Amino acid sequence: MAVLQYKCPNCTGGIEFDQSLQKMLCPFCQTEFEATALEEFNAVEEAPRDTQWMQSGGEEWLDSDLQGFTCPSCAGELLGDAKTASTRCPYCGNPTVLPARLSGVFKPDCIIPFKLDKAAAQGAFAQKLKGKHLLPKQFADQSVLDEIVGSYVPFWLFDCQAKAHGTWRATRVKTWSDRQFRHTRTDHFQLRRAGDAAFTQIPVDACSKMDSNYMDAIEPFDHSGIVPFQMTFLSGYLADMYDVTAEQCRPRIEKRCSESMEQALTGAQAGRGNYNSVKRENSQAWLTHAKANYALMPVWNLNAKFEGQNYRFAMNGQTGKFVGQLPVCKKRAAAWWLGLFAGISAAMILVFALLFGLSIFWSLVSVGIGVFTAIAVVGAFKKQMNTAVPQKAACNYMGNFRITKNQDTFLFSNTQRVRINQGAVAVGAGAAAGSMARRAGGSSSFKPSGGSSFKGGGSYKGGGGYRGGRR
Repeated sequence: MAVLQYKCPNCTGGIEFDQSLQKMLCPFCQTEFEATALEEFNAVEEAPRDTQWMQSGGEEWLDSDLQGFTCPSCAGELLGDAKTASTRCPYCGNPTVLPARLSGVFKPDCIIPFKLDKAAAQGAFAQKLKGKHLLPKQFADQSVLDEIVGSYVPFWLFDCQAKAHGTWRATRVKTWSDRQFRHTRTDHFQLRRAGDAAFTQIPVDACSKMDSNYMDAIEPFDHSGIVPFQMTFLSGYLADMYDVTAEQCRPRIEKRCSESMEQALTGAQAGRGNYNSVKRENSQAWLTHAKANYALMPVWNLNAKFEGQNYRFAMNGQTGKFVGQLPVCKKRAAAWWLGLFAGISAAMILVFALLFGLSIFWSLVSVGIGVFTAIAVVGAFKKQMNTAVPQKAACNYMGNFRITKNQDTFLFSNTQRVRINQGAVAVGAGAAAGSMARRAGGSSSFKPSGGSSFKGGGSYKGGGGYRGGRR
């Protein structure tokens, strides 16, 4: 197997790709070279194989998939697995590329070169530690970044057309008050929508060694930076071949496109309903004209050790988006919860006591507000500790979206009223009728002509349909 190292034509030193210059730079004589020129200068041809001699012994070690090859600079023995396409010699430090592993079906169509260096990855790690209220105090001082590796990760970039249709239940809520009551009216609708869109260059990682959640989380890449693949871009970085085919990635693409189409069909751009809630009844999406290109994307992988555990992080080598999971200090989480609960509960008790007088009811309300607020705030703090979350949609890659069907049908409405300053709830017969209609799966049994009103504070209206979000 041919092993390739790019040599400086000036001093013959090992040469690498420089992110800031977007050129090849010799670290010894500081000479700059265009990638295409250096590619021609270092062009190699595959030598014909010599005669193979029979030998006994030396059976293949089947317990390992590691393969050995020789460093052209120092003749040191290098090891890599069957998918390694680029690495760095641990003896002389020179970057090494295996061009034969990026040929044929494994040759990428395009690549996004690194724009951010190792120092930027270290800075992003330090920045991520700031403002984390649940982070153990010792983590910033005692954690050790024992590994920072820049690697080109294989991705499939999918282009496709998508079509979708479905029905959804939606509600629109209106509130108003008079001298005695606060009224809440809820209108219920059925939405029938259909549409189509084009998706361009949705990235899906094609390396089983990489965590797909991390690779999803560092999106999006700036696709304006995509250039035709050249071997020189790999110099100084690790690189792997894909081992997950485009067909194996297809279910992930279908799921993301389906979610995107549903968001588009029920979102603001799909109508002027101004609905307060939308719940799916049934929907279906399918893809056509699917095409996948093979690309290499720049990723910085970081590993930090703390109290015997490894914490992994990843940074987009083009945009700088940094993701990962930080440890949570349980004692600090408990302290924040108790502090928020006690402070908010005491404050609300004081406010309600001034407004309505001290009572058991308002004290319980205050405690409930304190509990739910403390849970929500501490939950938000915990969410900050893990930013490596999978992508559910692909809206960033959607274009040419259009609605082909947009029918919104009014089903029924129900009204509730609450007596002001006493907390007494009077739910009228209309609310009960609306609840029964929902349990029955529709409003066919509750459609009084012209609408009906009921004593006791509730009202119910059933009736016809409308299109485009207007009754």
